[in-house]
Amino acid sequence: MSPSLILLQRLTETAEGLLRGGYLLVQDGEGFEDIPETLLLKTGASARVVRVDSELGLRHALWKHNPAPVIALVPESLNLPADLKQGAERRRIHTLSGDEVLSALLGTRVTGVDDGELRALAIEHASQISARLHAKTTPTVIDRALLERTLVEVVAELQDLRAAPSGAGVGRLADLLARWILAPPAWTPVLRRLARSTLEQHHGDAGRVLAWALEDAPVRCRALLVRGALLSVKGEVPASAWGGLAPLHDDAQSPLRAPALARGFVVELAQGATAALGHAARPLLDEADTLARQVLPSRQLQTSPLLPLAFEERAHAVAVKLGAGEPVPRDDLRALRSHALGGTAERRLELLDDMDRLGRYLRHPRPTPGTAARLALGYLADHAHADQCARRVERALASAPAHHAEARALLARVYAARDVLNRAYADALAGQYTATLYDREIVALQNVVRDVLAERRTKPACGKVFLLVLDGCSVPVFLDLLDQLTRPSLNVGLERGPGMSLRLQPGLSPLPTITSHARGALFLGTIPRDPFAAETQWRDEGERVTDPARFKQNPALKDLAKQLFLKGDLADGGSNLQAALRGSMPVVAAVFNAVDDRIGSHDTGAAWRLEVDDVTGLLPALQAALDTGRKVLLTSDHGHTPFRGTALRVGPGTTPRYARLGPGEVPPEGFVEVDCGDLAGEPGRTAFAWRSGVYRGQLQVGFHGGCSLEEMVVPVAWLARDGVPPDRPAWWLDAGAPEAEPVAAEPAPVQQAEPPAAAPSAQRAQTLPFAPPAAPVGRLPAALRLALDEDALRAVAWIAEDGPIRTSVLARRLNRPAARIPGWLAKLNRTLADHGARLDSEALPDLEQQWRYMGPREGE
Repeated sequence: MSPSLILLQRLTETAEGLLRGGYLLVQDGEGFEDIPETLLLKTGASARVVRVDSELGLRHALWKHNPAPVIALVPESLNLPADLKQGAERRRIHTLSGDEVLSALLGTRVTGVDDGELRALAIEHASQISARLHAKTTPTVIDRALLERTLVEVVAELQDLRAAPSGAGVGRLADLLARWILAPPAWTPVLRRLARSTLEQHHGDAGRVLAWALEDAPVRCRALLVRGALLSVKGEVPASAWGGLAPLHDDAQSPLRAPALARGFVVELAQGATAALGHAARPLLDEADTLARQVLPSRQLQTSPLLPLAFEERAHAVAVKLGAGEPVPRDDLRALRSHALGGTAERRLELLDDMDRLGRYLRHPRPTPGTAARLALGYLADHAHADQCARRVERALASAPAHHAEARALLARVYAARDVLNRAYADALAGQYTATLYDREIVALQNVVRDVLAERRTKPACGKVFLLVLDGCSVPVFLDLLDQLTRPSLNVGLERGPGMSLRLQPGLSPLPTITSHARGALFLGTIPRDPFAAETQWRDEGERVTDPARFKQNPALKDLAKQLFLKGDLADGGSNLQAALRGSMPVVAAVFNAVDDRIGSHDTGAAWRLEVDDVTGLLPALQAALDTGRKVLLTSDHGHTPFRGTALRVGPGTTPRYARLGPGEVPPEGFVEVDCGDLAGEPGRTAFAWRSGVYRGQLQVGFHGGCSLEEMVVPVAWLARDGVPPDRPAWWLDAGAPEAEPVAAEPAPVQQAEPPAAAPSAQRAQTLPFAPPAAPVGRLPAALRLALDEDALRAVAWIAEDGPIRTSVLARRLNRPAARIPGWLAKLNRTLADHGARLDSEALPDLEQQWRYMGPREGE
């Protein structure tokens, strides 16, 4: 209902003469801006509502509408004759004061509102004010202060000025400043007065600073950010640094209670507004930079958390130290992130973080290199993470605007250290290739199906299995894929609960690490005796025939129904694969060629990264397998080494990373001759590249076929939901870890391992890469050992030997979520009770449980 209608109805409630056809005179004014043509009276009759500006106009209106009642609005300046006044209702002109108008509109007495502009604003928002007041305890009297507070709450332009919640600081005010910098408020005088009053009364001195800026918003709001950035330096500043903000810290002019504190409020507002503006703040910060160079010394300027030059010089100093391999205090990196430009330079800061990680990797102490198998274990648990980090740095350099020279210098040091490690591995492998393939600490690729897939499938809880093969996927690429798989946006399910549970161990691809040979070993269950086939020729002609045939011949799966999907079978987007995974087929296998296809490209200028959602059919296949409870075993046929420049080309050749040698021929530079014995695909002398990035023939994005760790070590991992991701090495996160000099240029002597007399049985133990101590299972009664599965047996044996053991220690050794250990052990007690044993628990002062074995031991 309009204010005019409310006021007219209130005036006619007691106008009895009007009901008989008379007329009512009302002084025109506030509240009557929009009058109706007629007004319905209590009798059901309608009164005509007219606005007149003269005596003649009034007489004409009364004559025209006679005998209907008339309500006439007359201006205050009109002097009517006595007869017209005497004939009117109550013989006078009815007048409503401003407070009476508001009282009638709000239904509550209003007093003390003598500001006409304020009343006009209140009349405009009368319905919202009334609703707001009646939503609370309705006041008996509305004074000016209450009316102003309520107007701030209901007028849209002023709602952000309401009092900030306790502890909010100047955050809301800084957001307002940011908005006013982009679009200064074009408010009416009454709105501006209300805003200033609210800021001064409810937001302390920071609000008074902003209220002062509202007097000339376009100029002063901009000055608050520009000069605030300049004033953010440490130490005293000259008076000229204040510029247009000088009145704020002048005792005579400042609106603040304590002008000496003005600098702190200005800087805090500038910092908050800069964060709110994001990239839009950069031109203003550049302007502040220019002013700062004119009035501040360079050393003081660098202490600012807002000025761009301070960020640039700090970042450069950090990058120079990292490029030289020097440690950088974590406070220096934190200072960069807390700088105003930190939020707009995320890629650059990530580059510096990764450079810092690589520096810690180079300085981290490591044991003397041992057997080839131990080096492979170390690569999976440690050095592969450095390779992943180095790839992240290389990709960042493709888009980073700075620090290229420093990053390249650091990468050169990392590459040199990795070459030392690869050479140590190659020298160890050259004399013990056969022994390495049968080492109990790793699983050779030809034994993966027998010793990992088939062995676990025989356990009651396993059931159906999905063998997922990523062709050419090195461990660094695998680690990156794991990081991607836990993103909630993928909706695969691996991100549920704490994260992903991963049973990871190193697989070892046979030499040469080419697809025809390595994948043949994986599917056949033994190293094939076929001649080495060129990569492109085999992929085009042999894959469709050879892989399914070898998979059918695998003796570990001879009694099981199985199905293999290759690249051509996934052309339908993987729908047939998904159907098979949701079906009853015991073993389903699939090969995804995304990595090998990418590294086979000649587009060496691209800083590539394999995006998991770009691999056709991979995510739906994982989803289907996990949803149906199928166990997922992920592996690769071989890894690869990336292209690192044409300077590493060592000559022509059709096989980039291995070379057949004639009598007396010397291996190319970066190659080493390895005696593969009767485990090679064909007889004769062969040299394999050990140095990362070395190649023969045409350039490609990546190469494989050699004996480097990144080519031979492949992931063998069981993926499951609701667990924890694989551990990062100590240097990845721990800046406080003890540091040592990088690996020496000359590798230490390698321990030679004697080859076993015969291949180990299918029941041999598999050691995890983050190897916990071996469980002394022989000390438990034989009947109890037979009743427990692998994890339960290890847990009970550790508790019996080393107990009491904390839950967190068991979780780390078993690679399980700590939150699930107590419930799992409680269930395990049911089995132990049948053999007269139990696991007792007690709560420690830090509320963690520790476990103790109570029961018989071997020989008791």
